[in-house]
Amino acid sequence: MHNTVIAQKLGELKSRLAAMPNAAVAFSGGVDSTLVLKLAVDILGPSRVLALTAVSPSHPEHERRLAVELADSLAVQHRLVPTAEFDDPRFVANTPQRCYICKTHILAALQDVACSEGFLTVLDGGNADDKNDWRPGMRAVAEAGVLSPLADFGFTKQEVRQLCKHFDLPNHDKPAAPCLATRIPFGQPITREKLIAVDEAERFIKQTFVLADCRVRHFDHLARIEVPLAHVATVAGADAMRLLQPFFKQLGFDKIEVDPRGLRSGSLSEQIDQDLQS
Repeated sequence: MHNTVIAQKLGELKSRLAAMPNAAVAFSGGVDSTLVLKLAVDILGPSRVLALTAVSPSHPEHERRLAVELADSLAVQHRLVPTAEFDDPRFVANTPQRCYICKTHILAALQDVACSEGFLTVLDGGNADDKNDWRPGMRAVAEAGVLSPLADFGFTKQEVRQLCKHFDLPNHDKPAAPCLATRIPFGQPITREKLIAVDEAERFIKQTFVLADCRVRHFDHLARIEVPLAHVATVAGADAMRLLQPFFKQLGFDKIEVDPRGLRSGSLSEQIDQDLQS
């Protein structure tokens, strides 16, 4: 580890983990929670670590399969935990507190399993950059008493990726994968059918145009596509539309738009700002 600042923070984080009798990790398969799980296994040993992955209609199946593969590669105990946010009408109503409500249900389900198996400490993959964005789910993490060691020791997303690459973790360059519910604008009810349509539409775009990342925003019969800026012209072109329109029609979309601003990770925050100003 050539970066002395990162090395120092990593040493402090490892000391914190070493003081724990055991730990359960809220494990999505993303880079952040993968790093936390890797460090916990290295410090505590696989028998004293439990990986917990939420199973929800809001989470794509391929992300869950990736989490299973990663946990298996780390030889750690792994549980798939069904969640019940769809039973809460506040989540289905899709208010700006959606992420808080969802996260509350997910963490409660994970903590129940962790406690039943003797793991009293639950860790998540929140990092220091998350504090700079509008993330109501972080309030749920704090209220649940879940620990975020990466955030506590000031690890940024870039530093997390550096460490994942340093440890030869296969997903070190994996794009962020926000839950599918974030594709539905606030105020429009969340349904399983909408989430399935978004998931299938995004998988089709990634496969067709060989893209690592994209978003499909669900506006009832309108699909608004976000792809990296360098690919906007291609995906918005006539040839691409001839491929996209029949497939999207089957998913219930009568109209397709490609956002000229490209893929933007802050779209949720933009909507919040607009709502507050209106």
